[in-house]
Amino acid sequence: MTASSKKNPGEAKFVNQNAAAYVTGVLMQQMTDTKVTFIPYRGAGPAMTDLISGQVDLLVVQGAVTVALLMLLFRGFDWHSFAGVYARLPLSAYVVSFAVVLAGQLLYAWRWCVVLRTGGLPVSYRVVVQQSLIGMFVGNFLPSAVGGDVAKVYLLGRTHGYGPISATVILDRLLGFGILAVLAAMALVIES
Repeated sequence: MTASSKKNPGEAKFVNQNAAAYVTGVLMQQMTDTKVTFIPYRGAGPAMTDLISGQVDLLVVQGAVTVALLMLLFRGFDWHSFAGVYARLPLSAYVVSFAVVLAGQLLYAWRWCVVLRTGGLPVSYRVVVQQSLIGMFVGNFLPSAVGGDVAKVYLLGRTHGYGPISATVILDRLLGFGILAVLAAMALVIES
């Protein structure tokens, strides 16, 4: 695919079913120095049908893309230097890093817990932390940017109803998006 795209720039048709697929495609173009044509789709179902029939050349599946990008990343990886840095890094750096990541996840869980309780769903913080951590883990493997959210809705929805839990997950996502937008705007202001 890469060799063909270099010989015939823009002829390869790349399925663009969501923002993550588009960003992945752009990164693949940059990393492989190729040019593809992006074709928007409304979901993976129609895109898969056209891929099988040969109307499009590439459909991004998160797991496959992750493997391909890791292969590109590690193509010229200096394992000796990596091992040296790993060996010299003090244990305190690992402990502090773990503590910071854990604190962030606990804060995300707290925010979702506030949203749940505001929606009249009396879910304990302990349960919310469990569901958040499970969702984060599952989200690393499902081919979607919302795979972890689906896991949270499924697991918690069994006892509290799928509709109300879905609403809280979506609201929590919107809050997170808003916070990131504000932080990005602040970074732009600081940079200029």
